[in-house]
Amino acid sequence: MKANQIIKQWCFLLLLSFFIACDDDDSEPAPVYTLEAVASATPTEVAVGETVQLNGASSKDPGQIGYTSLWTVTAKPNGSTASIQNASAANASFVPDMAGAYELTLTISNADKNVSSTAKVNITATASLVVLSENITADLVLENIFTDPDVPDYLVTAFIEVRAKLTIRPGVVIHFERNAGLHITETGTLVANGTEAEKIIFTGENEEQGYWLGIRTRSETANNSISHAEIHYAGSMNAGTFLQKAALSPEYTTISLDNILITNSGGYGIQTREEESILNLSNITFEDNAGSPLYIHPEQIAFIDEDSDFGGGYVEVYTGSTRNTGAAMNWVNPKNGKYLISADLTVNRAVSIAPGTVFEAADGVLITISDHAESRIVASGTADNPIVFTSKTKEQGAWRGILVNSSADQNLMEYVTIENGGSSRQATFVEPANLGIGWVTKLTLNNVHIANSAGYGIYVRDNPSDIVLTMNGVTYDSNALNDFKVEE
Repeated sequence: MKANQIIKQWCFLLLLSFFIACDDDDSEPAPVYTLEAVASATPTEVAVGETVQLNGASSKDPGQIGYTSLWTVTAKPNGSTASIQNASAANASFVPDMAGAYELTLTISNADKNVSSTAKVNITATASLVVLSENITADLVLENIFTDPDVPDYLVTAFIEVRAKLTIRPGVVIHFERNAGLHITETGTLVANGTEAEKIIFTGENEEQGYWLGIRTRSETANNSISHAEIHYAGSMNAGTFLQKAALSPEYTTISLDNILITNSGGYGIQTREEESILNLSNITFEDNAGSPLYIHPEQIAFIDEDSDFGGGYVEVYTGSTRNTGAAMNWVNPKNGKYLISADLTVNRAVSIAPGTVFEAADGVLITISDHAESRIVASGTADNPIVFTSKTKEQGAWRGILVNSSADQNLMEYVTIENGGSSRQATFVEPANLGIGWVTKLTLNNVHIANSAGYGIYVRDNPSDIVLTMNGVTYDSNALNDFKVEE
């Protein structure tokens, strides 16, 4: 009896669970949403700088729930800064900036349904030399294409004009065909700033002295600069009507030049044309150039720094005068170099000359310290580092010497040698001499050596009562006429 009741209870429970299970089978299953990203790229093998079209429009959305798209760069070469244009659209574009492999990922997603899908495409970019043959009329940036500094990134095939802003990135190597070059015009700007580790290289396609023309700048814009760069094998021909062969020819321009090596020019290293050019020079090294490392106007002597190395060559100063306004000029002693005064030079304002400085004058040249109110000379050498004024040819009477007409109290020459002057009269009333003293002049001479004049050693013009000449330790040697002459 009891066993039958237990059996009946089990049967009832089984029957009840059957009906409950049947009731559950009648409920709707929860929907399952899926997305499938489909990505393609055209082309997949490109040159650096070529555009790749990215297509994600074929991605699948079977439940039609909608989705957003996002392209990302998930792998790229070291140093690349390439990014995707229009990255949040199904169809986007991409431009590789360096050679190597790139992985681009398309992600489609629906945040409300918490579903997403990704697909990847692989791009291989190869670098190729970029040829520059046309004038640059819009802002242009030259990127470093090849990491190998022995491989050129760009080839310039003509003397092209830069009429906009040209920016050159660190590490860029530019080769030039014969007589090709860059002309930065009045509206152009050149910004070529490398780094100590990644120099910018301007060089000839062939390693031949004076192979390509060089860089000429007439830019009237601000911020022109070249730094941590090298310029090799330029100076093949004149850069303009009044410009001679040179690696770099700034005229009527302001430019900052820092940490630059200039070698194997067929002419000058740097040549300026007019005094208006402002050259902020620092750490320029010149080697094996056919002409003088630097050819400048007298007003630009003040731009020379103590760290630039002239490789045993000249700072050549062409004819002209310093301005009669502005701060006092400090003329440094050029490292491994000396000044060549190639034509008459007039000083119209205060000038201080560093110990050890050597000036060589071309034949017949006269240096004049004028009678302008601001004009004066302080040539203060030392016993170990005297200042020397001499001739280039080292012959007696090769140049005309120095004429001082300044009445400034500060005029001073000490530990100075003046030799080989006296080639002809310095002025109407000043006879040939190494050192001419003009009317109403004031000058102190301490430990000055006067030698090998073809005329007088020192010649003092008439009216000596208006002249204040103080001399201590002045010595003379081998002057053709009297060592010292005062005109009565």
